[in-house]
This record gives sequence, C-alpha cells and structure tokens, in this order.
Amino acid sequence: MTQFCIDYVDKNRNQILSQYPTLADFDNRYEVSDQMMQDIIDAASRDSIKFREDEYNRSKEVLRTITKALIARDVFTDQSAYFVVINHINDLLKQALDIINDDRRYEDILKGK
Repeated sequence: MTQFCIDYVDKNRNQILSQYPTLADFDNRYEVSDQMMQDIIDAASRDSIKFREDEYNRSKEVLRTITKALIARDVFTDQSAYFVVINHINDLLKQALDIINDDRRYEDILKGK
C-alpha cells in the first residue's frame, strides 16, 4: 500500500497540489475513490496477497484513511501530515480531546474522581 501511494503521488503530485494547495484543504476535501481502492487491491494481488472480501469490507474505511494519510505525507513532504489525517480514526485521541475540552471532566480526573 505504501508503494502504491508513493507511485500515485509521483504521478499526480502537481494535480493534487493544484486542487488542494494546503494540508487543511487536502484533509477536509480529498477523498480516496473506489477506483483507487480497487487499484490497491489489484496491486496487492500482483504481489500475491490474497483478497478476502469479508476482511476488506470490515476495514475498508480504515484503509481509505491510511491511504489518504500516506498520500498526504508524500504530497506535503511532512511526516506530521500523516498524523493530521490518521488522527481522524484515533478514538483514544478523540476521547482525550473531549476530556481536555470539558473543564468539569478534566478537573474531576485531575482530582482523582
């Protein structure tokens, strides 16, 4: 998958940057298409990785997000771009941010309640 994303960015970097000039634009608007997902499946098959539809269906949205994060990292040549995108599926981070942004819950935790 990583090599697929590197190859994709090499071929499409200018187009991606013209449509999404900032990481925020990319993060908010870029979508991994169904065709890209199929291309990844095809590439995996060429590498002798057996396709399992039930596993794919369970993890498809996570795979989309990982693909988007890898593309972001390569397009914006910044490792932190990967984490900006991938953190959308990081439930632990979401919970921590909810607590930090809720003064009462945050204070209760600090007090050991």
